[in-house]
Amino acid sequence: MAERDYQEQQKRKSVTKRPIRIGPLIAIAVPLVILSFLFRPTLPSVTSPDLEYFPPRSAPSVPNIRASEWEAIKTTTTTTRKPEEKESGPEGTTSKEADALLTLPSDSPLQPFEPTTIGMPPLDEDSEIASDTAPTPTARPQAWLDRIVPEQAEQPLSYFDDALFIGDSRTEGLMLSRLIPSATFFTDIGISARHFFTKRIPFADGRQLTMSQGLALKDFAKIYLCIGINDMADPEYIFLNDYKRMVDFIRQEEPQAILYVVSILPVSQARDDQGDWVNNDNVWHFNDLLLQFCADNYVHYLDAAAALGDEHGKLPAGSSADGLHLSHALLEKLVYFFRTHALVQ
Repeated sequence: MAERDYQEQQKRKSVTKRPIRIGPLIAIAVPLVILSFLFRPTLPSVTSPDLEYFPPRSAPSVPNIRASEWEAIKTTTTTTRKPEEKESGPEGTTSKEADALLTLPSDSPLQPFEPTTIGMPPLDEDSEIASDTAPTPTARPQAWLDRIVPEQAEQPLSYFDDALFIGDSRTEGLMLSRLIPSATFFTDIGISARHFFTKRIPFADGRQLTMSQGLALKDFAKIYLCIGINDMADPEYIFLNDYKRMVDFIRQEEPQAILYVVSILPVSQARDDQGDWVNNDNVWHFNDLLLQFCADNYVHYLDAAAALGDEHGKLPAGSSADGLHLSHALLEKLVYFFRTHALVQ
């Protein structure tokens, strides 16, 4: 009996919870915290003259176009998407007449232009937007039209031996297709104009350089800028400032090169229907901005969007797996467009 009582007493002792000792945990944790602060890694500093010369995109002062001026420009150039309604403006003017009262300073780097409906489908009287109607290019100033490269005699593939293509994942698809095997490509996924000076990409010699630094590796006679669709999430004046910085730098480094601005390619109707900022309304609007930029800065404009779009100005159905990136057939069509819209010095 006494032995049984002893065994039960030992069992009760074995299941008794032991108190947690905090002292050893603190003794281990405190040195680890101190070491993490003393030896935390630091990012390497970039001493590229490109990045030191150009201000960050968050800089409070924008050297080329002031935000306040751009708001006035947008007001004078906004396309009317709904039937015009009479609204009372200053001294009884209509909203359209009130918009015309806005003017820019005489020293503004970007002067207002005539309102346009480029890329905007015409409106039906009883509906807001006829989404299945092709965009109607109207009211484009002649200065804009003069910058569009017309169709030329087809050039051989050797035309691109000294050509550089700068672009995003769509241009990377062109590189991977090997349809222009002799050209040089500076591409990466998600590239926008601001990444030209900041994002490092791998080069053949194993170095990680920005695209601006890569220009020093070789002399190019033709440079194609295939950038813009990832910039559509930014305000327009930021996009134009980033684009101008890029163009100015390229002209400084490669003054003899033929510089082409390639229009932003459209997306399919299925991609359009997803409802985010990657849509054809934005593509048409930003292409208008690029075309005016080319007119203001005397750059050649390649209207590849018109060549690849269907009768509605969109990527043809079934021509893209995701409605954004080009199939091999569309890439072949794009290369043919480049070959038949090539200037010769």
